[in-house]
Amino acid sequence: MRTAGGTHERDHAAPGADLVERDDLLADLDGLLRSAAEGHSQTVVVRGPVATGKTAVIREFVTHCAASGTGVLTANGSLAEQSCPQALVRQLFDDLGGGPREPAGEPPAALRMGELLHKALVERLGSGPLVVCVDDLHFADDASLQNLLYVQRRLVAAPILFLFGVADHLSGRLTEFDAELTRRARIQSLDVGALSRAGVEAMARWYPGDDRLSGQVEVLHRASGGNPLLLKGLLKDAVADGVVRPGGRGFRDAVSACLYRGGAGMRAVAQALALLREQGDHELVPQLLVAPADDVDQSVKALVAAGVLGPDGGYHSAAARTAVLETMAPAIEAGLRGKIAELLHEKGAAGDAVARHLVATKESPAPWAVEVLVEAAEEARVAGELDRAAAYLEFALRAEVDEHTRARSLGLLARIKWHTNPRAAASYLPSLREALLAGHLGDQDAGRLAGYLLWHGRVKEAAGVVEWMESVRAGRTPATQDALNATRHWMQYLHPRRDTALAADPAERGRSREPDATGDLRLHAATALVSVLTGGVGADCSSAEFVLQSTEMGSHADESVFAALLALVYADRLDRAGYWCENLLGHARRHNLTTLSAIVLGVSADIALRQGRLRAAEARANEALALISDRGWGVVIAYPQSILVAAASGLGRYAEAAEHLRRPMPAGTFETAFGLNYLYARGLYALRTERHFAALEDFQRCGRLMREWGLDRAVIAPWRLGAGLVHAALSRTDEAKALFDEQSRRRRGEPGAMRGVSLRLLARLSEPDARAGMLRESVALLRKSGHALELALSLAELSNERYSRGDTKQAQEGAREAMEIAEDCEAVEDVRRILCEGYRFDLADLLGDEHVQTRYELSNAEGRVAALAASGMTNRQIGTRLHLSTSTVEQHLTRVYRKLQVTRREDLARLLWPARTETA
Repeated sequence: MRTAGGTHERDHAAPGADLVERDDLLADLDGLLRSAAEGHSQTVVVRGPVATGKTAVIREFVTHCAASGTGVLTANGSLAEQSCPQALVRQLFDDLGGGPREPAGEPPAALRMGELLHKALVERLGSGPLVVCVDDLHFADDASLQNLLYVQRRLVAAPILFLFGVADHLSGRLTEFDAELTRRARIQSLDVGALSRAGVEAMARWYPGDDRLSGQVEVLHRASGGNPLLLKGLLKDAVADGVVRPGGRGFRDAVSACLYRGGAGMRAVAQALALLREQGDHELVPQLLVAPADDVDQSVKALVAAGVLGPDGGYHSAAARTAVLETMAPAIEAGLRGKIAELLHEKGAAGDAVARHLVATKESPAPWAVEVLVEAAEEARVAGELDRAAAYLEFALRAEVDEHTRARSLGLLARIKWHTNPRAAASYLPSLREALLAGHLGDQDAGRLAGYLLWHGRVKEAAGVVEWMESVRAGRTPATQDALNATRHWMQYLHPRRDTALAADPAERGRSREPDATGDLRLHAATALVSVLTGGVGADCSSAEFVLQSTEMGSHADESVFAALLALVYADRLDRAGYWCENLLGHARRHNLTTLSAIVLGVSADIALRQGRLRAAEARANEALALISDRGWGVVIAYPQSILVAAASGLGRYAEAAEHLRRPMPAGTFETAFGLNYLYARGLYALRTERHFAALEDFQRCGRLMREWGLDRAVIAPWRLGAGLVHAALSRTDEAKALFDEQSRRRRGEPGAMRGVSLRLLARLSEPDARAGMLRESVALLRKSGHALELALSLAELSNERYSRGDTKQAQEGAREAMEIAEDCEAVEDVRRILCEGYRFDLADLLGDEHVQTRYELSNAEGRVAALAASGMTNRQIGTRLHLSTSTVEQHLTRVYRKLQVTRREDLARLLWPARTETA
């Protein structure tokens, strides 16, 4: 920069951070000052968007002028002093050494102030060239502007430079001032614009850690729009984090400062646009602010130029929008949001767009707003934004509306809460029940209310709801009847006690409807479940498939999904049920449907348990229970809890199973279908831990309830098999055989897998000649099912049977297959135990020496004879069993005695299987 008499010593080649890309402007000011010093007064206006560095340029120029001996007077316009006459002129007098020197009395008139200022400036010019600098001239009071014109007109040939700083978007109020100034003086306009990408990079170099920021110049440029003030805020935050992340305190403060520098009009437009973020509807802003459209448009352009808005007029980052919203007082924001909601509603905007603003007002909504809120809540529910949907409805309930509208809102709110937290939804049930009895609740909501009550074990209240639905015959439609029947069916399954069960409407008996796209999903699901329970595994499951397909396409009905999946499980279609569980779990998680996720995980755990994948069953059941609190599960908690007990018992983790059993069950649990699952699982635990009489009590109680309720299906709980195992353990062979045989004969409606398991257990208690046929049929039936672990157990039993008959090759193949299946199920202990019970000498390679305690070098033939002799069979019986002559058996035994150095069969048994002998 050069002074009037020479060149400034300051080197512009290395400017400070605030003066990046401002070299040419400073050089221009330097030249204008030289011209003024020669007696040709100059008037310079430094223009530019708000906060782009005008003040930094002016200050740098003024500072250097003062340092080089050039006289300088400064003043700053202020919005706070805009209404104070002569406020700007008085600042200039202060720089001149005091106020206007006038006799005591009245303050000088406006024009007289100009004369006094002119006189003072002339005196000062006697000492050399002078710079009169007024920054933020757009905020100057009117009287000061007139006096500046007065002085400027009279100093045209003086060595003086008038320097004014003006924000582009606020220069409108200076129109008359500019016109008068231009008419009488030479005006130079210098524009201060946003920084280029190179300028942004140069400014970043002035900050510590610039090597970390060098690769983020594009982000810095885009986020700041080249505005130095915003850029400094970003760099301040980035120095601390090492990453450019708009949203830090420095950036937000910079945005706030930018808005306040830009004036109330620009700030109001920025705030309005921040509130209208989704709509991006600039046309609403003039109506919202009651401001001329041209003024609004000018403010938008100023915000774009300042980098607060992007080139398209919208916020280029959420952080910038948030920073703008932080500048708003809560009362002002609430008022604007209320106006926005009304304007959007009048315009016909989507319900969600209106509802967001209604809720943000935090004031009781007007009656017209309730319908909008309910509509928006339904849209949010379908989109999986359940918290937002609940917020809309809770806000709607604050309105003064009729009871019918209120009941509708309450019903939808309970439904949405149910999707995420059944415990929270329970708090709305008393109000819903009151609305129902007052006639304000629709049929579908009434049916759902009954379902909620059943879930929480409030059976009498649910029965009351059903009775009320039944009593309202006038105007009953097919949809009304569907809702009633669906509720009846679900109650028939979930709470099948005779004193609460309700008979079907006689007029509806025998009525059957095929699934259709407009049908009641609850009815289809409940009908499918009841059909399977009454008709068995051969029942048509198309209704269940229809429900599950509809749910995947967006219908979120937890009760319907539960019933449909249970129908597939009880129909023994485990593959289809598993397929739907995987699909629906993804669907539920995408839509934030916590309750549905828990239900699907519970059914998935049940499927894994039935397939013998005990660890998977345990993991899924635990995951299901973790999603919902115990109180939220209601009486249905018995379902996943029974799976945990059964899985832990099957894995031999009896301490864990006992811990699960200590978890309290809600009152009324054992009056529900899921109580049957719990009784059966508890019986299995007692059987495994040799508490035989407790096990028998649970199995028999389970069977008694199943017969009373008309749910005597082994797919729910095979209580006969459990009770038979207890009798077998107690050496009550006849009772055990009777129960196994009874279950094996119950073919109608029962899956083949149940008969397969029954035959395996029956074979253990049957004569040797009958065992092979039973076990072959058991294996054949289980191969057709998805019950993998049960198949492995039957294969192990058949392998032992084949080994005892001398078919070593097939015995080993069967044993190997059984172990492979068991390993896939991660449950090998029971299969290994059965194989070890076969008195075999061919399993060391398969099971390992630690499990097969046969260290003696016996041939397969000798081993089979030794095993049968140790079991107590005579030589003749052994020969018949192995198709050998008695003399051949005697020869084998002679070699066995010699190798093992024993002389009696009792010694043989103790030597071969000491642990087994001690147990016996």
